[in-house]
Amino acid sequence: MATSSDWHPHGVRLPPLLCILSTYTLKLILLLVCSGLCARHLVVNLRLTSKRDKARKWMFWEACKAYKVSDFQATMDVMRHSLPDAAAYLEEVGYTRWARSLFPGLRYSSMTSNSAESINSITRFARYLPITMLVEFYRLTLQDWYFKRGIIAGKEQHPLTLWAQAKIEKRIRKSSNWRVYGFSETEFEVHEGYKNAKVDLRERTCTCMQWQISGIPCGHLIAAVRTLNHTDCYQWASSYFTSDAYRRTWGYQVNPLPSPSEYELPLERIKVFPPSKEHRNSGRPRDRDRIPSRDEEPIVKRCSRCKQRGHFRGDCPEPMPAPSSLPGSSSRRNRSQNHSTHENENEEGDVYGTYNLAD
Repeated sequence: MATSSDWHPHGVRLPPLLCILSTYTLKLILLLVCSGLCARHLVVNLRLTSKRDKARKWMFWEACKAYKVSDFQATMDVMRHSLPDAAAYLEEVGYTRWARSLFPGLRYSSMTSNSAESINSITRFARYLPITMLVEFYRLTLQDWYFKRGIIAGKEQHPLTLWAQAKIEKRIRKSSNWRVYGFSETEFEVHEGYKNAKVDLRERTCTCMQWQISGIPCGHLIAAVRTLNHTDCYQWASSYFTSDAYRRTWGYQVNPLPSPSEYELPLERIKVFPPSKEHRNSGRPRDRDRIPSRDEEPIVKRCSRCKQRGHFRGDCPEPMPAPSSLPGSSSRRNRSQNHSTHENENEEGDVYGTYNLAD
């Protein structure tokens, strides 16, 4: 098992607040990062087979995507009553590994590993190629991505990315009729129907926890800054969603490789060795290193043909005997002779003769 400290001698630097989402097949454990489970794979493991249980799958997603711990606990209480087996399984897995409200790191809006699944979809045909051609496929794919996304990032004029803009504009429309009550210069109480939240501009916090976890201004913050006549609420977004960060991400370039005929390889790598002449038998290899059980006696091999010990009939080195000398062949011959003699006796002892009715 490799830890994060084993990567530093190899020049691998781990960025701060790094989070890895995976399934149960993850074998590498990094101590300095937060690892979470893919919610889509986790809901499949709940084994909700009946139609009634599948209709209650929304409980898992509501608990998984909840921003507040109180909302998470309320949904889990309902789930323990409706789906007790699924709730017990989720508790055994650990709430901190899949619930957004209890996750120790920052998952933002990434609750599944769909980004990795998209890579698998792209390489569904290329994965059957030889390793050199597969690496070249990955290189060409990255070269195309960095080129196209670099051009798009260079044309961005807005302070935030298009994805973050769409999120904020949706929350602006949703919070248009919320009521705001201020009780200090930087603290506000926002009423959202029957719910309310407290916004602190100095600490950059909101009691709904959506602003802190997602990094994008929530509706309560947008309603609060609207009372201050601040038309621009993009400054409250995380720096990871800015256009500058997007340009720095795709600002690199992947250089093409020269033609294979121009490669300079050492002589020991150019030498081609002949294929191996060892012939492997078909089927599964026999396990000759099995450890016998306690008080188990070894099986004594005895050939049924030559009656010798040490081998079976299939491995007998003696030549194949004639059919007359095979065990049991005389008895078969005697049975056939007795059968023919019995038929002759029946023919001779026939009382009635044979007559031709045509005469």
